[in-house]
Amino acid sequence: MEKQTRQQRKDFAKTLYLSEREITQKEIAARVGVTEATVSKWVREEQWERLKISVVGGREELLGWLHAQLNAIREAVSGREKNNFVSSREADTITKLTNAIKKLETETNIAHKVEVAQQFLVWLRANDPEKAMEFLPLFDAFIKESLR
Repeated sequence: MEKQTRQQRKDFAKTLYLSEREITQKEIAARVGVTEATVSKWVREEQWERLKISVVGGREELLGWLHAQLNAIREAVSGREKNNFVSSREADTITKLTNAIKKLETETNIAHKVEVAQQFLVWLRANDPEKAMEFLPLFDAFIKESLR
């Protein structure tokens, strides 16, 4: 099994923290392979709780706003009489906006994967606890692979 870097462990912990509603820091620590104190430090220093609150309701709104900004640039450029090309400043803004959109959509996909798998795991625990214990390491490996 491939050894994870500290950043990969932190990214996995953050994904679990932001995606799973009923997970404890102790459980995250066990699944990631760090101490509970380390998870607590990451949560505190990087303000994951604030991020968790903003992620729940703000992602779709933010994506809409970013797309609106791109459309505004496109309309401004197409409305010019002489030159239908973007300026270097506009090109830079377009690049930053598209990167932000891509990042949000990627995080959404990972969060969605975690949420669906978590729902499946809850169902599986109720129906076959032994299979649930077999599934958990596979689920964790899948999420770690998705974060790369």
